[in-house]
Amino acid sequence: MNRKSSPSDRRRQAARLRRFGTRYAAKEGLHTLYKFRAYGTPEHREWVRQILVENRLFFSRASQLNDDEDLRPIIRVRDAGSEAATRRMLIRDAERVWARQQPPYSAERLAGMRHRIRTISFAELERDALDRTHHRLETEYWILSLATSRDWLHMWNAYADEARGLCIHLKADNNSAFGLSQRVLYSAERPVIWIPLGSDREVADAATLTKTLQWKHEMEYRFIRYPDTDFTPAQLQFDGQYAYFPRDLIAGVTVGHRMPEQRVQEILGMAGDLFPVYRPNGIGGVPFQEASGATARGDEAEARDGVA
Repeated sequence: MNRKSSPSDRRRQAARLRRFGTRYAAKEGLHTLYKFRAYGTPEHREWVRQILVENRLFFSRASQLNDDEDLRPIIRVRDAGSEAATRRMLIRDAERVWARQQPPYSAERLAGMRHRIRTISFAELERDALDRTHHRLETEYWILSLATSRDWLHMWNAYADEARGLCIHLKADNNSAFGLSQRVLYSAERPVIWIPLGSDREVADAATLTKTLQWKHEMEYRFIRYPDTDFTPAQLQFDGQYAYFPRDLIAGVTVGHRMPEQRVQEILGMAGDLFPVYRPNGIGGVPFQEASGATARGDEAEARDGVA
């Protein structure tokens, strides 16, 4: 019939969903998060200019992420013990959802939907729920991916053009919207979401904040654009997939040790007196210095705040 979920499976899933609400960067004591960017092509340089000058960040759809399985949960019908019991459970859950519909469904439509649940194959029901869930995640839940350190060679190589790009420091304390970024959980398999589905937020969090173990080395935090959330109190203004943020949330920029000098000067020009720019002599334990070379400013204070 359909794959069974054991009581232990359900307990683990419930515990995992409860944990999402406590994984905010600010609550976990982080002060800074990082966005690595390439800077080699005109398009890359324009993206960086938008962040540093216009103070706007692009949020990615599921189809724009670098993992084809990201935001693509598995959907399964929960087994209530028998086919008849499972269908009764599905109808009870659907009735609760239908009761909240405004304007209410007509009697004829309700009868048709009940008949469909009584007769549809569970495989087809899973496919329908999968298509709807994936579509909604694609169109309504968008992602800003951030790192917890500027000091990782694999991040410079993968996301900053092998250290020819840069790393933007974003404040992530209690006074910053980026403090609402949430730590990603890593699992051996893609998340499984059971029908009857939970709330929209539970489904979205399970899908957006869980990745497979192959990405564990990134130790990622994500700011999720939830469609039913007003981010204005956090001083974020969304315009499509872009979010405008206060200028003072940029804490600094570190340019890669392989960035050409001409490009470093461009970054210094955009920074002005608004935030410091650092250039390492290398990656991994080598002190960061201001790109101007005048002083080794800010390293000790940033290390205390979890930046270096």
